[in-house]
Amino acid sequence: MSKLAVLELRGDLNHQGFYVTLRIGQGDLASSITLDRTLPPSTLLSEHLTQWQQDYRRLSTPSRALKPSKIRVNGKIDPIEACSESAQRLEQQFQRWLRSDSFRDIDLQLRQALMPDELVQVLIRTANAEAQALPWHLWDFIEQYPKAEVALSSLGSSPCSGKRNSAASEPNQVNILAVLGDRTNIDVESDQQTLNELPGAKVEFLPEPTHQELHDKLYEKSWHILFFAGHSETQAKRQGILRLNSTTHLTIDQVRYGVQRAIANGLQLAIFNSCDGLGLAQALADLQLPHIIVMREVVPDCVAQQFLKYFLQEFSQGQSLHLAQREARQRLLGMEKVYPCASWLPVIFQPSAAKPLSWLDLIKPEDEGIFDQTVAVPTQKAQTFSLGVKLGTAFVCGALVSSVVVGIRALGWLQGWELKAFDHLIRVRPGQSIPDHRILVVAIGEEDIQYQRNQGMEMEGSLSDEALLALLQKFSPHQPSVIGLDIIHDFPFIPELQSHLKEQKLIAICQAKSFTSDLPGVKPPTSDFPVEQLGFNNVPLDRDGVIRRQFLGMPSDEYCPTQQSFGFRIAQNYLENSHGIKKEWITVSPHRNKRIQLGSQTFGRLEGHAGGYQLSQGDAGGYQVLVDYQAVRPKQVNLREILSGSLDSQLAGLVRDRIILIGVVNPNIDTHLTPYSKGLQAEAMPGVVVQAQMISQIISAALGERPLLSWWAEWAELLWIGSWAWVGAIVVVGGRSLYIQMVGVLISLILLWGVCLFLLVQGWWVPLVPSALALGITAVSVLGLYHLYSDE
Repeated sequence: MSKLAVLELRGDLNHQGFYVTLRIGQGDLASSITLDRTLPPSTLLSEHLTQWQQDYRRLSTPSRALKPSKIRVNGKIDPIEACSESAQRLEQQFQRWLRSDSFRDIDLQLRQALMPDELVQVLIRTANAEAQALPWHLWDFIEQYPKAEVALSSLGSSPCSGKRNSAASEPNQVNILAVLGDRTNIDVESDQQTLNELPGAKVEFLPEPTHQELHDKLYEKSWHILFFAGHSETQAKRQGILRLNSTTHLTIDQVRYGVQRAIANGLQLAIFNSCDGLGLAQALADLQLPHIIVMREVVPDCVAQQFLKYFLQEFSQGQSLHLAQREARQRLLGMEKVYPCASWLPVIFQPSAAKPLSWLDLIKPEDEGIFDQTVAVPTQKAQTFSLGVKLGTAFVCGALVSSVVVGIRALGWLQGWELKAFDHLIRVRPGQSIPDHRILVVAIGEEDIQYQRNQGMEMEGSLSDEALLALLQKFSPHQPSVIGLDIIHDFPFIPELQSHLKEQKLIAICQAKSFTSDLPGVKPPTSDFPVEQLGFNNVPLDRDGVIRRQFLGMPSDEYCPTQQSFGFRIAQNYLENSHGIKKEWITVSPHRNKRIQLGSQTFGRLEGHAGGYQLSQGDAGGYQVLVDYQAVRPKQVNLREILSGSLDSQLAGLVRDRIILIGVVNPNIDTHLTPYSKGLQAEAMPGVVVQAQMISQIISAALGERPLLSWWAEWAELLWIGSWAWVGAIVVVGGRSLYIQMVGVLISLILLWGVCLFLLVQGWWVPLVPSALALGITAVSVLGLYHLYSDE
């Protein structure tokens, strides 16, 4: 049985670093080992990666790209030598990065849990493009485990559901659809010959097809393998493009229905022996194609031909897909004197953890017929129960099941499911579509950064001091209530700005050292920066990378001298300036009997065991409350619109008496998952917008506009779970047929969902998943006893 090691990376390479979760399991079964650590940010690694990509793409080699690269060589450095040197620097920096102290436990855990002679799949799951582009096959762990191979996957990927039909074919035969696309300046005949020589395969070639011809062919027959040779590339937004012929370009999305039909009919593997295929792989993974092999960069024609030959030799002779990929990749090393980094190019992409695919699996799918099993029902009944005995049995079952569920919940085993259920209820609850008009976000995107550079402003980060000064000068006449700068600025402001800040109501940020990781803090602009104008921007992150909680306060440290969060500090200032609500504060300490209050609103402190949470002491540190997200974001304008003067006529209406938040909105820079992030392409929310949501919640609660999200006392939650267990038991006992009993259980689950949604709208988070489990398990238990011992 193969072993599976899944590394989930959330974050980015340049700024945040990565929050890493390791899961180790057997085959495609649930994980038996879980470990959470971090990888630090590394601008140097990012620079080496970019330099290698640039040097590699300058090689003037006949390739299977859509457009030949423009070669720019200064004549002093041989392009092959330059590429080899940048690859060596990238490899060295990559190895140093993986030896970081914060990652060492994961590396050690892998070596302790896995044996060198075991078949190991290492699945790198991440939504970050730079992380996917890194040469993971060079990790010394992979090098030292001869039966291990790396595959890529996106975050949010999930196993394919439902049954796939076996491809209709002759016994012991693999059906292959070979699409031979535009062959301008390349030789696809070699690929055709390799496929023709495959033993036990029936190959149908589709040379330079039209869009309709390809779509029809995917529909008309059942295929095990889809093969493409020709020109391709990945464009902006990671969109993969295929050239079918000299006039037809298309994306996977344009043939998605044909691909979905092929997958339903047994398609297991796609091989794109063409250039720059990560965009194609992502699109196919979104359609739940189990296995995809692509080239991560432009591929020389000769390398593509040899890889296909090596891979199919190993795969067709019984090696698993992953081992065949490794063998073929390693054999490409012999070509690297002429074709640098040839062995870096092929990569497996798969949407989920799965059993290693083999040639035999294509002929005889292992899951064939597993849904045809039936359960024998006893035909003789031993005795009849009276109604009293039935109710007593139901009560005992409900008590036992609810006790077990409560125990499992206390261990934290249901926390992940409960948090997902909470996210779902947050998204579907009504009345969340009105933006908070009190907040204006000044967004800084890539175009705004470029605008500052074009204006000759000195940049040290995403916002220059000159631009900030210009903003404050434009805002000042219109009297904003408070201005929040959600941008790290751990160096002194320019003198002109320092004098101006004394007259402004500006709140800056610092960052305290993390409770749960080794990440250091970030200091304020100067050591004497006024504490009353500071707030920390730390946020508690759940294990799945989603922000569902916020700090109102926590103890200060040597990095960040304030006890109040950025959002709470801004909300306090706004409430005092605009509504006359005085600031009230307590010293954040382990004494949990103290409560923070604004006006008449008391903010309850989130304990370690509250709602769906079962938090450790470290995770429950500080003064935390739940974040009540709204479905719509506050008003947002771009930095360049204000600096250029295009909004001058509207500025008074936008700014007066409002909270102004300034922050970055670039993808992959200070972005976070929230309950509104869902699906395979989960949309992350910029940090400044998350802060706006938190501020809006505090102000709305203090003004009595909407309730805070809260939770019941632990004894009430236990009673709630037990009550639904007895509901499941009573529904089964009261039903006069199996059909009525099952419908009754289903209606009870829907009713539970509706009640939980109603209570959430009122501000109460009550446990949904433990209650549903208690209801369902009790119903099944009583149903089993009922049909086993009753003759009714």
